[in-house]
Amino acid sequence: MGTHAAVGGDGPATQAAGPRVPAYRPLNGWCLGAVAGAALGWFLGGPWWLWPTLAAAALGVAWLRRAAAPAALCLACLCLFAARGADRQAHAARFAEALAEAQAQDAPLPLRLTVGPDLRRVDSGPNRPAYHRFTAQSPTLPDGTPALPHVVKVNFRAPAGSPPPAIGQAWLIRARPVGAADAKTLTLNANPRNATLLRDPPHPTLRARLAALRAHLARNLARGVTPGEALYAQTMTLGADRPIPREELQVFADAGIVHVLSISGLHVGVVAALLHLLLGWAGLGPRARAGLLIPLLGGYLLLIGAPPAAARATLMATVWLLGPCLRRKPDALTALSLSAALLLAHDPTLIGDVGALLSFLTLAGILLWTPLLLPPLLRRLRADAPPARGGPLPL
Repeated sequence: MGTHAAVGGDGPATQAAGPRVPAYRPLNGWCLGAVAGAALGWFLGGPWWLWPTLAAAALGVAWLRRAAAPAALCLACLCLFAARGADRQAHAARFAEALAEAQAQDAPLPLRLTVGPDLRRVDSGPNRPAYHRFTAQSPTLPDGTPALPHVVKVNFRAPAGSPPPAIGQAWLIRARPVGAADAKTLTLNANPRNATLLRDPPHPTLRARLAALRAHLARNLARGVTPGEALYAQTMTLGADRPIPREELQVFADAGIVHVLSISGLHVGVVAALLHLLLGWAGLGPRARAGLLIPLLGGYLLLIGAPPAAARATLMATVWLLGPCLRRKPDALTALSLSAALLLAHDPTLIGDVGALLSFLTLAGILLWTPLLLPPLLRRLRADAPPARGGPLPL
């Protein structure tokens, strides 16, 4: 669909669309260019300044030749995202070099980090001291190099009677990494002897408030049920911090339904659809529904820690709800591509995350293949269905 047919004029496209303007299809191309650029920058790297130069050239072509504007803007998106991906890839290479050097010399790795909102106490056993475990926020080397693409977990073992770490505190930790250098998760064993408190949070942060609310909701879910039932309820609604036992996970894996134990786009989609339906029954219009649903979905996403699949579904729901408010026709592929571009703009390392890739590719396959496979399937079901007799509907 061309740009002029989509945004104005008295042509047939505008008349057929009625009061709403059709979905702006060139946006799909720009977002796909952003995805391709992030992949090129992350996997190829290269001199980061090369990509902004190409982006500037593409924008210059778009300015001089209006007919080539959509293609030039797509190329500009590709180059800009490639520059960001290449920059993150360079940081990842520097951190991998520092990590390999520390492991080769059996020396501690210094990291500046902030205590994450998932801080919890872990009981090791009857005769072993408890420790506190958390995910580090914004971990960097002392020179500012971020710890990409690792997720840094810290086991903080404080002596009895000493205060535990608090959410939002900034620490400098010198500890030997546990596990392989190429592992996705990097675990550090820290204690007050190899850790220095840099600063306390000046006031309760948003993450700390969300963590407190999450803990309060988890305690409410545990009332009146067994610990095992509470763990499943907390996992499927809030994303529990405690892991489910391996034996029970294997049962779900053998049944092919292990995905229900993690908060995914399906959970967010079901919640959004039900709330949208209920608000529609209450007589609220599209703008009122969007004004209520978007903050609720955003708050829930922050509450559960913003996993990639849930972030994708929340962004898609936001784009879908904003469409009628902006006099645009909602389009699932446009929402999917725009959510991918926004997530990659925030964190280009998601292009190498298997879970995020599977989430986006699976939904893209559903959206692309359903229009091709559904009509013949429905025709076959209608042909095979027995005629209705006496009142029961054919299945």
